[in-house]
Amino acid sequence: MSAVGKGGSRSGRRLVGKFAPLQKQGAIVNKEVMTMPLSTDMRQLCRQFLDGYDSRLAAVAGIRTETAQALADSNAARQSMAAEQREQMAEYRQQLADHTEQMKEETGVWLGEVEVARQAVSVEQRQWLDEQRRQLGENVARLRGDAEAFLDQVDTAHQSMAADLRQGLDEQRDNLRREAEEFLAAVKAAHQAMAADQRQGLAEYDRQLDEQDTRLRQEAEDFLAAVKAARQSMASEQWQKLDEHGDRLRRDTGTFLADLQSARRSMAANQRQQLGEKMAQLDAERTDMVASVAAMRGNLIKDRDEARRTWTSFGKLKQQRRTRTSQTPTAPPKAAEPSRPHAKLVPVTAPPAPAPVEVKAAPSAGAADDLMAIRGIGPAMQSRLNKGGLHTYRQLATTTPDELHQILGDVSRLANLEEWISEARKLAGM
Repeated sequence: MSAVGKGGSRSGRRLVGKFAPLQKQGAIVNKEVMTMPLSTDMRQLCRQFLDGYDSRLAAVAGIRTETAQALADSNAARQSMAAEQREQMAEYRQQLADHTEQMKEETGVWLGEVEVARQAVSVEQRQWLDEQRRQLGENVARLRGDAEAFLDQVDTAHQSMAADLRQGLDEQRDNLRREAEEFLAAVKAAHQAMAADQRQGLAEYDRQLDEQDTRLRQEAEDFLAAVKAARQSMASEQWQKLDEHGDRLRRDTGTFLADLQSARRSMAANQRQQLGEKMAQLDAERTDMVASVAAMRGNLIKDRDEARRTWTSFGKLKQQRRTRTSQTPTAPPKAAEPSRPHAKLVPVTAPPAPAPVEVKAAPSAGAADDLMAIRGIGPAMQSRLNKGGLHTYRQLATTTPDELHQILGDVSRLANLEEWISEARKLAGM
């Protein structure tokens, strides 16, 4: 029994063919030797495994396509909202410039007409001109008040727009983070389900192989028992043939069992290798998706910093305009002077145009470093650092996180300042 361990359908059919002469001679042999279509079952099992794997791969591709479409829609919405904000701000600026220019033109025309009329009228009419001048001063004061009220409304609208834009960007960032987490969770769940199915399939295949081995072993034992009974009932001249057939049967059975064991090991190794490759591919896709989400988050942060910098610059510009307007002295109305017929009226001019925002001069090209080489620093962040007096790696390396908080303001809470300082020290060779 040690030579007979496990068997297959091929060996069973071969045994039936070899012992056909014994059946013709009246030997008692079990005619119901079962044959197992092992190769057909294995092909069906492999086909089912490949079909399940293709369906899961199609599901993962669908998830990736839906996520890419959602990210594209979010990016298009963000670009559309930024374009609308820029168009509204340009319209507000144009309206303010047109209103100011109209005030200048109307005031200049009226003053020119008053000057011509003043030179032509008599002394009695100067009082009337002074009254008109007083009314003009009131009109100018009223117009100045209207302009300030309009600027206040523009300021309120800009603050509301900035708050809405900031809230929209925060919501988009949260949505992107949540969608990325959901996608990663779905990929992980699909990965785990696929691995569980693979393990279940291998366990089912091992169970079927064990059942087949047990059945073949039982069939071989039954067949050998039948052969032994037939051998005892045969004549002495058939003993030698029976021994030869038995030896050949043992050799064929051992060869078949060795081939079956080798094929089983090879198939298990191939399945483990394919499973490892698919797991590595899923891990690589997950890594690429995490990198894409991180890059998109960095772009959103850069856009938000640029928008905040634009609003801050516009606020400074408006504050300078208010300061210059409040500092411009308003000449009090003068009484009529009959003895000085050629005295000139004091012209009331419109507020001067706001001066451009002063930017600190950057050092020479040979002395400044490219701060964007540090991870997390983009064009907007580099501009803020340069305005704060930081142009080189050494300057950034000798700065404390508190100082960077003061320079960057609220934007600093989105950055890893300690990592910036550490990388600046490495780049500066400190």
